[in-house]
Amino acid sequence: MQLFLHLKHALFILLLGIGITYVSVNIVKKHETQEVKNTLSVEVNKLTEQIDSALNEQMFLYNWMAKQWLTFGQPDAYLWHQQAKLIIDNHNYLQAVVWVDKHKTIRWIEPLITNQPAFNLDLAKIPFINDVLEQAARTGEIAAVSNWKLVQGIDGLLIYAPIGAGEDIQGYISGVIKQKEFLNSIAQTTTLSGYQFSVLANDREIYHSHNQTSSGDEIAITRDIKVFNHNWQIKLWPTSKQLGIISSAYSTYTAWIGLLLSIIFAFVCQLLISARSYSRFLNKINQDLEYQISEREKVEQDLIKTANYDELTGLANRAAFDKHIKNKLTNKKPRQVAVMLVDLDRFKDVNDVLGHASGDRLLTKICTNIKAELNETHYLARVGGDEFGIYIDDVPSLVMLERTAMQILKALDTRFELDDYEFSTSASIGYTYADSQNHNLTDLIRNADSALNKAKDNGKNCIYRYNNQLHQSILNRVELARLLRQALDNKTFELHYQPKFDSESVSCIGFEALLRWRHPETNEFVRPDIFIPIAEETGLIIPLGKWILEQACAQLKQWHDMGYPELSMAINLSGRQIQASSLYQDIYQAYTRYELPSSAIEIELTEQVFIENIIQHENFMRKLTNSGVSLSIDDFGVGYSSLSYLKNFPVDTLKIDRSFIQELPQNYNDVCIVKAIIGLANSIDLKVIAEGVENKEQLTFLNQQGCKYIQGYYFSKPLTSEQITQKLTAEDDWFIKKQDFVF
Repeated sequence: MQLFLHLKHALFILLLGIGITYVSVNIVKKHETQEVKNTLSVEVNKLTEQIDSALNEQMFLYNWMAKQWLTFGQPDAYLWHQQAKLIIDNHNYLQAVVWVDKHKTIRWIEPLITNQPAFNLDLAKIPFINDVLEQAARTGEIAAVSNWKLVQGIDGLLIYAPIGAGEDIQGYISGVIKQKEFLNSIAQTTTLSGYQFSVLANDREIYHSHNQTSSGDEIAITRDIKVFNHNWQIKLWPTSKQLGIISSAYSTYTAWIGLLLSIIFAFVCQLLISARSYSRFLNKINQDLEYQISEREKVEQDLIKTANYDELTGLANRAAFDKHIKNKLTNKKPRQVAVMLVDLDRFKDVNDVLGHASGDRLLTKICTNIKAELNETHYLARVGGDEFGIYIDDVPSLVMLERTAMQILKALDTRFELDDYEFSTSASIGYTYADSQNHNLTDLIRNADSALNKAKDNGKNCIYRYNNQLHQSILNRVELARLLRQALDNKTFELHYQPKFDSESVSCIGFEALLRWRHPETNEFVRPDIFIPIAEETGLIIPLGKWILEQACAQLKQWHDMGYPELSMAINLSGRQIQASSLYQDIYQAYTRYELPSSAIEIELTEQVFIENIIQHENFMRKLTNSGVSLSIDDFGVGYSSLSYLKNFPVDTLKIDRSFIQELPQNYNDVCIVKAIIGLANSIDLKVIAEGVENKEQLTFLNQQGCKYIQGYYFSKPLTSEQITQKLTAEDDWFIKKQDFVF
């Protein structure tokens, strides 16, 4: 490649010279070709003239014999044969000379030998020949035919010279010419002169000469000629030897001379350019050295800037922020320092609606607002996409720090106009206030980030200060996640079962599987609302959910086999589980593995999980209910349900949240809400179950409103599988044993 670049000008001159040579050679070749064609045109004219001359000679001879007959009368047969023989001896391509009488019958023929089939041949019986003879008799002029198949089986030329005309017709003098030998006699002249030709008639080749090596169709010329009743197309071309004679070698000379000149010019050009380049190199080398030094300094500055500053806002970036804090902490003077992290709420909405360019403009405006609330002692940096960091060294007081955080929060709780859209912005702020001697960079950043996450969890647009309680809470969650993973590996989780009752028959119709876990150190049950959210955050809920499905179905199968096939099992799913693509297959495999009917399985989703996932996972829910599995909405009434979801999507059961049951029937608001839920469920043909029923008054009120399905301590608290099995074995009144039950 380097060599190519060095020689590019010479190569360009060489290619240019070759191109000019190529064009010149083509022009010369065209001229040479035209000269050859001109020569061929002359030769083909000669050929056609020879054919015309030979045919005219034949017609003249037969016309002369006819005139002699007409003038002097019918000659003596011997004399006539002698004249015909003389003509044949001088023209070796003649098949015969014939006298046809006026009745169109061949009477004399010379020579008779080889022509016996034609003797006494009645030509009137040959329609086409009869027409030709009639034409000759009528006009008194020669008539002729080409490409005629003779009785000898060869192609021939027939010439008929009438003796007289009209009613005075005395017959015809005819010459029968062997067509191929006639053309051979013509070819002898052209072949000797270095040319060959072919003849086509009616798109059929009737003659082709092949005596020497030929140039064929590479260079040829055609000419049409009228031969009696046919058009002949004559194609003439030179032999290879003759082509070399009639064509000049100027194109070859032009090619060699052009190539030689191109090489010379390219060589000279390269010498000149190399000399000039070397001179310029010597003059420029000092400039290049100076330029390289200045560029290196510029690059170093750019690298420093890129490594330490954000290109969009001009603020320090995360690396510079960390470096600044490290440098400040090297000062061992006892003091209070602070790290504050500011994260924009719902900034993703701006990028999604208007694009990243508009989002960048909003960031610059927000950066300006934050700067307006800081002073020279505050170090501001952009540490993430929509996150800013502030370091304050030697903080005078916690009050001042809180005031600064509040000012920033108010400055960002405002509206911005972008591309005709108005956006309301807010921020979440987390900060840590610490002793400089007991905390390093990692501690400060981690603690501020934890406080920021807590601010987001508290609803955003708020401030949270890192404290020991938050630190301990984080440690507890981490430890709890570890213990949960250990419990899953060791299979130390338990399932308890909350019975569901039909209050009219006071019989148990099924159970809700509830997950229970004992803390390995205290051996006490940990509340599900504490450990289940951690299982969801860590992803442990996915394998844990599969374990619950497996255990619940296995247990239900055991109770069915004991003679209680009417019992059903409700299993709760979390929002994280619904995101798993294999969930439907997991449910299907669980109940089919234990040969349970699909109608014995009920899947429960909280109202919030149902609303958040119905659009994205409608297919899953419909597929579930289409297979026969029931779908229930748990904790109904505490969220923000759209009634259209209940109408249009596959829901079978509503479970009234226990918070509406606790103060029944005394609390008027709860009474109205429960009545509305039951009425709604009945109007759209949904089953309704009340959770948390604990006393007779609650049960009576619910029965009066048409809700007969109950869960709660009034009937039973959640039981272990062993306790339920004991009741089934004892045929407790709760259960109705049906051997012939069919789902």
